[in-house]
Amino acid sequence: MSVLLQFVEVGFTPLEPGVATLSGLSFTVSGGEFFALWAAEPAFLRAVALLAAGLVRPDRGKVLLPYAEEGKSPPVAIVFSSPGQGLFAATVAEEVKIGLLWAGWDEAAATVRTEEVLRRFGLWEERERPPGSLSGGERQRLAVAAALAAQPLCLVLDEPTAMLDPISAATVRIMAREAATEGRAVLWLTGDPAETAYADRVGLLEPEGLLWSGPPRDLFARETRPAESEFPFPPLHLLAEALIRGGLPLRSPVSGDPAVLVEEICSIWKG
Repeated sequence: MSVLLQFVEVGFTPLEPGVATLSGLSFTVSGGEFFALWAAEPAFLRAVALLAAGLVRPDRGKVLLPYAEEGKSPPVAIVFSSPGQGLFAATVAEEVKIGLLWAGWDEAAATVRTEEVLRRFGLWEERERPPGSLSGGERQRLAVAAALAAQPLCLVLDEPTAMLDPISAATVRIMAREAATEGRAVLWLTGDPAETAYADRVGLLEPEGLLWSGPPRDLFARETRPAESEFPFPPLHLLAEALIRGGLPLRSPVSGDPAVLVEEICSIWKG
């Protein structure tokens, strides 16, 4: 599919004091692609999120956002790391509907779409509650639902699971994957190495730009990953490798999901 988001030799100084300047950052995200960008420094991820959403301008280079016709899908929607950060409406339903109205939807269509989105994401029964009364996982689910309601071309998620429990985090990842399946470009920014296993493609972000980019399988392979990277192997991956060395015939150690590993181990033992 076509490229929907593109960074071209971007340079930017993060707002946090003492953080190195980003320089020469170039990458693309295509429609239907789940691209995870990993960095050890959260300030770099935050800077990329703001740049990708068009909320700040680069000091150098270009950020090319997708073109959206007036009254159609917005080019980019963003979800921040703190559960529900940016939610401000009086009720859950209003949180979704007001974004649609701002995007140019008429009242009737916005009302129908709000119910559709809240039902899809399991929040319809909470529609009259204030967003602040929801759990952290529910607030983040609402933030993603509100971001996707107007059908943006690109979804930017800045460490969206950093403060969530495993079940809520998995739900947000599933929602992001569904957005990519629907043809949106998904830029997932994370400092958690385990989360890169869920992506179609992974980029390792350094101050000088992308150190490496490729599929998760190549990133987790010791013989192909860049030796100079700070990227650490997730504990689950190390466990899978140890089991393989011990003689357990696992198909692959590349998985960020403990349930997948447990299921494979049980299937081998049952066999």
